[in-house]
Amino acid sequence: MNSLNLLASVIDVVAGASMIVLSLPLLRGTTQRNSFYGFRFGRAFTSAEQWREINRYGARWTILWSSLLIVIGIVAFFIPFGDNTTLAFLWIVIPVLFLSTIPIIQAASYARRIAR
Repeated sequence: MNSLNLLASVIDVVAGASMIVLSLPLLRGTTQRNSFYGFRFGRAFTSAEQWREINRYGARWTILWSSLLIVIGIVAFFIPFGDNTTLAFLWIVIPVLFLSTIPIIQAASYARRIAR
């Protein structure tokens, strides 16, 4: 284990945990429609019920994918990066970008489905 392992682990785990914490109010349905927080698709703004439904759906998926990001962060602790900063960088960036984008796509797809 070296500092690259520690860095990759901490970033992935903190990013995953942060996304989970940010999803909890959406999952509970306690967040009102607003201009900066939540899954803010046009369909989500058609009614308070659709806002809650779309955001609960997106929050569930965000929590699932963020849990996987935490697991990836734990695994990063044991990957032999050596001095390969490129590999460590990719181990950080790709999972964070990919796993934070998937629930957005899923929630957008769900918003289109329920509006029909």
